[in-house]
Amino acid sequence: MEKEQVLSNFVYPILTSIIGGLILSYVSLLIPLKSEYEVSYIWLWTRIFLVFVISFTIILFFMTKYRNKTKPIKVIVFDFDGTLTYNNGLRSSWEKIWIHLGYKVQDCQQYLDQFRQGKIDHQEWCDITCRKFKEKNLTRGTLESISKEIQLMDGVKEILYKLKNEDHLKLYIVSGSIIQLIEILFGNNIDDYFDGYKANIMLFHIDNRLAKIEGTKYDFEGKADFIRKIAKKEKLKSPSEILFIGNSDNDEYAYRSGAQTLCFNPKNANFRNKRIWHRHFRADSFFDLYDYIKKKYPFEEE
Repeated sequence: MEKEQVLSNFVYPILTSIIGGLILSYVSLLIPLKSEYEVSYIWLWTRIFLVFVISFTIILFFMTKYRNKTKPIKVIVFDFDGTLTYNNGLRSSWEKIWIHLGYKVQDCQQYLDQFRQGKIDHQEWCDITCRKFKEKNLTRGTLESISKEIQLMDGVKEILYKLKNEDHLKLYIVSGSIIQLIEILFGNNIDDYFDGYKANIMLFHIDNRLAKIEGTKYDFEGKADFIRKIAKKEKLKSPSEILFIGNSDNDEYAYRSGAQTLCFNPKNANFRNKRIWHRHFRADSFFDLYDYIKKKYPFEEE
């Protein structure tokens, strides 16, 4: 067992319980017996000892129970942009398309801002985007070109295959990106890595021109809904048996599902907020992420 695990699992709880016991023992001295403080030293020290033992035991019990409530994970749900891919230039897939078509990042951002402000809903946002893309004659070939600007993180396919086939975890993607881009990057054998994936869908005419963008229900607040559905589908005892790994502010709703959350290579994310992100980690490869996951999260009951 590594030093950090020893400190976390044994040393810190015991020290905390000792300090708590001492504090409560001192407090007990402020409570006189029978309105008198003149008692024998034997009874006084007996009382202090009993209060210390009882309080130490209670504190240690609840701390141990709290630490042990982290259930072994059986499912990992990944975001896509910036989680499975490198944040090259800190541009999302959508921003890359807008720029590729000759627009400015600000053109993309203004509709995101309108969505966040509640001026438009998600599908309206997609419809506006679709009209803008049609004006620039976006086709399937455009997505092929964009996919060459997106790079999967080093070790992604190897680690995903290992998690799914050797560690026997269920793996999913829930993303605000585009289904077609995800499929292009993972190829025809995407089912070798994932048990399911959800994102926005671009629909095309027979001549490969863009027809419609079908918005996903599972972005922003919808990510928590997706995780709850997966917990039900996989017949888990609790969503806490799911680990969600994301990187940005649209992923910050995932915690509402009750899943464990890991902010990986944070971008525009309040990763220090422990209520939203239980842990955060930075790395340049999925091999390092795998080592971190194996160290921090049990995969099955021992």
